[in-house]
Amino acid sequence: MDGSELLTEPGGVSTAQYASYHFEQFYDYSLKEYARWNRKYSYYYGDLLPANRSARILDLGCGGGRFLHFLKSVGYSNLAGVDADAKQLAALRKTLTCDTYEAGILDLLHSSSGQYDFISCHHVIEHLSRDDSNHLLRLAYQALSPGGRLIVSTPNGARPWMGWHMFADLSHDHLYTSSSLREVMEMAGFRDVMLRPEGPVPYSVLSALRWLLWKGWREPYLKLCFAIENGLGPLSGAKLIVSAGIIAAGVKPR
Repeated sequence: MDGSELLTEPGGVSTAQYASYHFEQFYDYSLKEYARWNRKYSYYYGDLLPANRSARILDLGCGGGRFLHFLKSVGYSNLAGVDADAKQLAALRKTLTCDTYEAGILDLLHSSSGQYDFISCHHVIEHLSRDDSNHLLRLAYQALSPGGRLIVSTPNGARPWMGWHMFADLSHDHLYTSSSLREVMEMAGFRDVMLRPEGPVPYSVLSALRWLLWKGWREPYLKLCFAIENGLGPLSGAKLIVSAGIIAAGVKPR
């Protein structure tokens, strides 16, 4: 698909059509790419995963299944993914066997009270309206068993290049900062909310060099610029994150 056929449809291109086209252009679902993301996800999330390899896990907006592939590679067996994009689900089903639902995320969560021990939501909430994003977090809370955990990743609205993250994908609706993401997680009921950067990952020689430059120079420099512009208060209170993305994890109390 080159996109030209979408332009001939009455009413123009819908947000869902654009998102599907965008993903086709920028996402590769080869086994090599899955392996590369396995290394990234291990770095980001290895310490946040359930101890029980039979834990009931749901990936919201699973797309072509990169996170589900990672979970499978480290021994998790009770996996499910939901996405409204049939093409991405088809890519997932070619390489991984697990429960998959072609449905709206909110619709599935409505009927999933207490069914999951762990829920992941990678770069999804920024595509919904603000109200629907808040509703998703509350429904995810309800879908978790007591003691269950939700992890969320999303582009960072506090980064100097936030305009690129917002508008490089026109299906984005809004962005979060570390402070606003923490607030909406806590308002949804989650406790022990933890935030960390979603930035460079040292999984190869070149990426390790990039990681060293980021940690040793770029991150401190950006935080210094922020402090000069905004004062020291926001740095201490909000635990400012200046990486490309933000990762948040929250627990449903027992």
